[in-house]
Amino acid sequence: MAPEALSLACGSGNVKILSIDKSIGYRKKLPTGLLYIHSGSIVIEAKTKKGNTLSLDRRLCVAPMLDWTDRHERFFLRLITRHTLLYTEMVTTGALLHGDKERFLAYDPSEHPIALQLGGNDPQALAECARLAEDYGYDEINLNCGCPSQRVQSGQFGACLLANPARVAQCVAAMCREVSIPVTVKTRIGINEQGINEHNVDKPRVDEWDIDEGDSYRHLADFIETVAEAGCNTFIIHARKAWLGHIPTVTDAFTPDPALPPNTRHLAPHGYKNSHKKRGLNPSQNRAIPPLRYDVASNLKKMFPTLAIVLNGGVTDLESARAHLDVFDGVMIGRAAYHHA
Repeated sequence: MAPEALSLACGSGNVKILSIDKSIGYRKKLPTGLLYIHSGSIVIEAKTKKGNTLSLDRRLCVAPMLDWTDRHERFFLRLITRHTLLYTEMVTTGALLHGDKERFLAYDPSEHPIALQLGGNDPQALAECARLAEDYGYDEINLNCGCPSQRVQSGQFGACLLANPARVAQCVAAMCREVSIPVTVKTRIGINEQGINEHNVDKPRVDEWDIDEGDSYRHLADFIETVAEAGCNTFIIHARKAWLGHIPTVTDAFTPDPALPPNTRHLAPHGYKNSHKKRGLNPSQNRAIPPLRYDVASNLKKMFPTLAIVLNGGVTDLESARAHLDVFDGVMIGRAAYHHA
């Protein structure tokens, strides 16, 4: 379809072509949002007061995984599945705003539908990155509120953002104001700051859910409600808690990594003076040791029926994914998608 025909279909000549891409068709900005034409079919994306929505099929997704879901792996996965929603590796706001944008944002058109996952905690920086992603044609922006790595904690984003729902809401609202594509959040069901050491890492211990499950669930529900009010309509729930060590705060003194060149230290924060106080589980342990709590994720869906809740964690095959669709709006598969592809 030619741009002129699209203008007629829109009923207005005052719309701007944002991009023309063989894989996504013509993309035009309207007063109410964006209009896409895919092989002759029209999909309207409406920007509402409560957030940005788009008819993305999230029934099956492949999780964002650092060093795994690069553009080469995504291209390969697209040869296997045409409609599965694919996610990039997490890209930090510093890397995107101060680094090689083409390196971080480029992808093959065949990868659609594709979502960009961002890591950061500054609303303005995230909004700028979201705008870049929309300009590149991404179908969704996802904010990482679940990564438990020590370096991510040092940058005060990822899983430690669960402790600051108001900040996450500010970030989501800023991105929703800047773009018309959906802004989603990937998070865990909670955090636990109990320290870990070589003497207790493999020993059974009482989890916070067993100590005061009511308070822990209320905090999670408050997080979801606060962030949803800011414009997030879709939450990807990794149904485990993140067992972290000391969570840095703005009062902790930032110490740049001396091994990094001075002009790149802002891209990879190293640590804070108090980060040695407690050592949490490493990312690999955090994917296996904290117990899976599908019941907690299911309760969220019951409590927030109008929100899209996508389940993540422990799903290793299509049969179990289909079973979860009886409860959830979608299922996200992680490393199993790589190992079994």
